[in-house]
Amino acid sequence: INAEYMGHFLSVYFFSRYSTPMSTPASPLRSPTTGSPRGPPVIDGPKMILLGGPGSGKSTQAAIIAQKYGVVPISTGDMLLAAVTQATPEGLEAKDYVVRGQLVPDALVIDMVVNRLRRPDVRAHGFLLNGFPATLVQMEALVTTVDIDVVFELQVSEATMMARASGRRVDPLTHVLCVD
Repeated sequence: INAEYMGHFLSVYFFSRYSTPMSTPASPLRSPTTGSPRGPPVIDGPKMILLGGPGSGKSTQAAIIAQKYGVVPISTGDMLLAAVTQATPEGLEAKDYVVRGQLVPDALVIDMVVNRLRRPDVRAHGFLLNGFPATLVQMEALVTTVDIDVVFELQVSEATMMARASGRRVDPLTHVLCVD
């Protein structure tokens, strides 16, 4: 899903949320069988999202924004890579999809992000999500889990993103990103 569409979805969500009553969809934090709450993460600091296409500079800007506002930067790509490298149960499941050239399922990514949002550093300082949400399912899960304060959208031309992406490659042995 592209950043423009996600930005539109967020605009509609925030407009409807703050201007008229809205029914709340089922939260991923509720048990699917009993519906009982599992408890949303209580976060004291700013809750931010950074949107943009591949090669738009999200990681660069995330570091700057996180430092300026004292929030914890959370990159789903980095989380998945760490989980795969550390051979965690989530990482092994994700690796199965990646080696087949498939996207990691929304449910797995959502679980990893929600678990990260429950950690003490995020609860105390807030967060900046980079790479999440990447799908409408992830966006719906996020907005039913936590109230977002700020959304940044990086707008970069397609030509610029293509030029940047064509200069990137990942070493298959070390999984290190190499930039020409």
